[in-house]
Amino acid sequence: MENMAFGAETAEHAVSLWLREAQVNHYDYATHTCDGSIMNCGHYLQLVGRITTRLGCGVKTGCGGSSTVWVCNYAPPYDWLSSRPY
Repeated sequence: MENMAFGAETAEHAVSLWLREAQVNHYDYATHTCDGSIMNCGHYLQLVGRITTRLGCGVKTGCGGSSTVWVCNYAPPYDWLSSRPY
């Protein structure tokens, strides 16, 4: 599974954007929903998925002008559609 963050200047900023999904979309652990659709919290759930044992991240600056893109891949990928993250 992969998370991407566009315009994040640091790794901390990229992670904060993914964590923010749970706050903005109000992830509810009891019902495993995010404001009507679990897909609204996919980045957050991948980030906190309990089965991840390996993580690899990369960054590219200067994409499309001056933007920065962070990409992180998780293994094994957390299946957030069928189970709770923690």
